[in-house]
Amino acid sequence: MNSLWPRKARRLAPGRWTVVLLAGLCACGLSSLRAATASAAVDREAVASYDRMQPGAPYHGYFVSAWQPFVAQSSVITHLGVTVGTPSLPSGQVVPYAVTIRLCDAQPDDAGTCAHTLAESSPQIVNYGNSYADLGDVAVTPGRTYWAVWLQPPAVSGATWVTFWWAGGSTIVSSDQMQMVARGYTPDGAAPAAPAAPPAPVGHRYAIANVVEVNVRAGAGTGFPVLRKLSGGAPIDIACQTVGTSVNGSPVWDRLVDGGYVSDWYTTTPAVGTYSAGIPLCDGAPADPHPAVASGRWSIVAATTVNLRTGPGDDRPLAGGLAPGARFDIACQTRGGSVYGSPIWDRLPDGRYVADYFTDTPVYADFSPGIPPCDGGGSSSGDGLQPALAGFSRSGAVAWADAHVNSEPDFRYDDCTSFISHAWRDGGGAHETSWWFFRRPKVVGWGYSGTWSHAASFADAMTDQAWVTRTEIPDLSAKTVAGAKPGDVILWHWDPGAHDYWSHAALVAGNAPHGLTLIDQHSDPRYHTTWNQVWRDHEGDPAYRGFHMRAQLLHVRQ
Repeated sequence: MNSLWPRKARRLAPGRWTVVLLAGLCACGLSSLRAATASAAVDREAVASYDRMQPGAPYHGYFVSAWQPFVAQSSVITHLGVTVGTPSLPSGQVVPYAVTIRLCDAQPDDAGTCAHTLAESSPQIVNYGNSYADLGDVAVTPGRTYWAVWLQPPAVSGATWVTFWWAGGSTIVSSDQMQMVARGYTPDGAAPAAPAAPPAPVGHRYAIANVVEVNVRAGAGTGFPVLRKLSGGAPIDIACQTVGTSVNGSPVWDRLVDGGYVSDWYTTTPAVGTYSAGIPLCDGAPADPHPAVASGRWSIVAATTVNLRTGPGDDRPLAGGLAPGARFDIACQTRGGSVYGSPIWDRLPDGRYVADYFTDTPVYADFSPGIPPCDGGGSSSGDGLQPALAGFSRSGAVAWADAHVNSEPDFRYDDCTSFISHAWRDGGGAHETSWWFFRRPKVVGWGYSGTWSHAASFADAMTDQAWVTRTEIPDLSAKTVAGAKPGDVILWHWDPGAHDYWSHAALVAGNAPHGLTLIDQHSDPRYHTTWNQVWRDHEGDPAYRGFHMRAQLLHVRQ
C-alpha cells in the first residue's frame, strides 16, 4: 500500500487523517476480499472423470473385487461412488455395513490389491444405490488413467453382495463400464487440465482359467520368452487374437493390451480352439486358425463333415472339422466319450481329436495296430488306467482332507468338488497336468476346469477315462457303502431337475468300528461324518420334500 498511496494521501489531507482514511480503505478492501472468497467456495465435485452411476445397468453378479479404470479430467479426485447390493436388506436405504473403496494408479490384482493405493475409504453402503466415499483431496495428473477398486463386503444372513455393470457380458470377469462415479475438481489458478493423453489400449475383459498359473510370453508360442506369470482367475484385457503353438488342441493366442501373449486355452473367452466373436484379429493373423488338412495316411469315411474337438469326447469344445474324404495323420489313439459304441479317439499332430468311428482305421471300438496309444491312453491289452492315478495314495488323500476340512484354502466359492480335487492332488498325488485337470474347461469365473470344481463333470471325466468304477448306492439308509474305500468319492443328487445332475460330493474318509462309512467334505465342512447324514439332513428339510434322492460311489481303480 505505501508504495501506491503516499503522494495521493498527502494531497487529501496531512497528518493522522491520512492514516485513518487509508485504514478505512484497507478495511473495506479486506472485507470485500473476504466476501468474494466466501462467495467462490470450491465445488469439490465439479468435474466428473467417470459417471455411469445411473440405474438400469443390465448386468450384475457376485464378486471378490471389482474395478473400473478412468482417465482423470481434473487435477484433484475427491469422491468415488460404487453400487453394491444384497437382497437381505432394504433396497435404496443406508444400511449398517461398509464397502472398502480404493483409488489406485495401476491395475490391481484379482484380489483387489494395488501396488500403490493413493487413497482408501469405507463408506456406509446405500443398498443398491450410490455408496459414496469422500477420499479427501487426492492430487492426480489430468489425462492419466487411474483405477477405482472396491471389495466385496462380508455376507449378510448368508446373502452375498453383488455389483453392477453396463457392458462386457454377464460375468464379473468379463465386466466393463461398471456402475461407478469418480468426481473431483481443479483449483482456481491451477494449470489448465492437459489434453487427455491417448487412452491406454482398451482391451476386451476376460480372465485366466483352467490353470493355477500361466505364463505370459513375448510372442504367440511356447518357445517365446516368459515375461511374467498370471494366477488362475486374474483379469486380462485382450487386444486381439492370433495363432501360434497349439496348446491342448487350441492354436489361438491372445495378445494383451500390454503386448504380452497367453494361450487362449487358459482364458474365459467364449470360444475354445478358434477365434472368439467380438475380439479383433491381430495384424497378420490368418482368417481360419485351423487350415485344412491337405494330406495324410487316414481319411474320413462319414458322409458329412466330422467335428474336430479339443479333447476326446463330444462334450469337448469344437476345434474345426474334416470334410468327407479328407486325409489326415494320426499321432496317437486314446479312449474318450463313446461314439456309436466306440470309445476310441484319434489325436491329430496339432493336438485336435476326431472320433475314430468316422475314420478308415482298421479296428472298430479298440486301438488299431501300428498307431501308438497316447500317453496314459491305455492300449488294446491294458485296462486303460491313467498314469495320473497309478500311484494314488488313498491314505494321503484322506490325511489332507482331515487336516483341511475346517480351513479355508483355495476352494473356489467354498466348492465341495474343488476340495476333493485338492485332496486327490495335494494328498493323494494325482497329477493335475494330466487332462483330468482340463477335461471340461470354461467354467467362467471359477479359474478351474469343470472337472476340477463341478461334481457332475468330475464324475463324468473320471468315468470316461476309466479311472473309477461308478455304481449306484441302492439304499440311502444303509450304514455301509459296499466297496467304498478311503479316498473314494460319494455323489448325492437331491435336485428335482435333470436325472444326471449331481448336487454334492464328498471324500470317503474310512469306516467306523461299527461299520459306518465316514466322509470328509467341504461346503459345509464335516469331519468323519456318517456318509448318509447329508441325505438325512436334507430329507427332513421341507424345502427338499418330494425331491428324488440318489447317491453313487466313485471307486478309484488301482
